[in-house]
Amino acid sequence: MPLQQVNRRSVPDEVFDQLFGELVSGSVAPGESLPSERRLAEVLGVSREVSP
Repeated sequence: MPLQQVNRRSVPDEVFDQLFGELVSGSVAPGESLPSERRLAEVLGVSREVSP
């Protein structure tokens, strides 16, 4: 079994990929509103704070 380098991903990249996946898969209809930033943070288990 050859080992491969571990890719480190940032939280924003993970959030983007999940939202993008929902849009591309059709889970969110065209024109449908996304949840608020606060709700997305709660559902995804992330902080809304921005690092300096």
